[in-house]
Amino acid sequence: MSEAGAVEVSVVLPCLNEAESVGDVVRAALAAMAAAGWNGEVVVADNGSTDRSREVAREAGARVVIATRRGYGAAIDAGMQAAHGRVLVMADADGTYPMESIPVLAQPVLDGERDMVIGARIHSDLAVQAMPWTHRHIGTPVLTRMVNRLSGAKVSDSQSGMRAIARDAYARLGMRTPGMEFASEMILRAARLHMSIGEVPIVYGARVGESKLRTIPDGWRHLRYILLASPNWLFLVPGLISMAVGVLIVAPLSVGEVHIGRFQMIIHPMFAGTVLLIAGYQMVQLGVLLRALSPPEERANDRLVSLIARAGAGPLLTVGAVFVLAATGLGVVIVAHWVREGFGQLSEVRHAMGAAVLFVIGTQTIFAALLSAFFLSGDFGRPVWRREE
Repeated sequence: MSEAGAVEVSVVLPCLNEAESVGDVVRAALAAMAAAGWNGEVVVADNGSTDRSREVAREAGARVVIATRRGYGAAIDAGMQAAHGRVLVMADADGTYPMESIPVLAQPVLDGERDMVIGARIHSDLAVQAMPWTHRHIGTPVLTRMVNRLSGAKVSDSQSGMRAIARDAYARLGMRTPGMEFASEMILRAARLHMSIGEVPIVYGARVGESKLRTIPDGWRHLRYILLASPNWLFLVPGLISMAVGVLIVAPLSVGEVHIGRFQMIIHPMFAGTVLLIAGYQMVQLGVLLRALSPPEERANDRLVSLIARAGAGPLLTVGAVFVLAATGLGVVIVAHWVREGFGQLSEVRHAMGAAVLFVIGTQTIFAALLSAFFLSGDFGRPVWRREE
């Protein structure tokens, strides 16, 4: 047993109208920590219950805090912020997660072996109707693969709501999302901060009462967050592909027609190529900007952003200016030829489209260079847009 008053483990339970089950869950959590010899506490984060959830939780021995911001993630975060333990264990108040597994999750974190341990439901036999077939075989596996692919994590159940995490590690995460996407955000941020993530199998049971999960809206929130939190896959990769295809079309057609057997490209494909090239370049710029705006602890490990910050706006301004001057020079040549031909039909369509592409990319590069000066510190010692503390 630890020193009196020193809380080793805090179990945090988000709660919304769970009067039927929260009391049993609180008592089971306290019993599990007592059996492990820990000085523990249970924090119930009430998210606007209209039944007797708060009273039942207090009677069972929990400390109740009010989460004024609505949403699963907001309730978890409110409970985590109010908890006193060295290790924070999150679970649900509906009876689905096994409180007897608390020691298995928390011990590796207490021992310093892991920063976070996830209770993986996929490894266990689910109770009848505990998880809908679509969630187990479609939703959870798809989201887990996406989270692993985009973050580099190697977890088997990214949507499990039972986890243990060190208090200081949770503070470093800087969690923001208020809804069910909280589960994905937690893993993405932990992986990008190179935290040690472990898993243990847990038994998942049928919930008591009505589920608060909304399959389509909550699934969309997860997907949207995962994509927005991964600028490489949302912007950079599609942008680079679009640019590559655009260059393959525009470059040869800028010189003349392309004939490969029966396959012919004369002029019209060049319009599509210019659109792909310009749109792709803009997507790449947005991807780099989003990486530059990521949290400082993540941005510190980003070699691309660090390189741009060290180089400053100068090289980009130079490249942009060269493109604009080349486009302007080509435009002057086209106009001069048009004048010599007596202002008749313009026959320099290919060269005009090439000049347009150079001009657009050049101006985008110039403004991207100026924009980078606002967010990166290469030119002015610190980001221009941020005020001094």
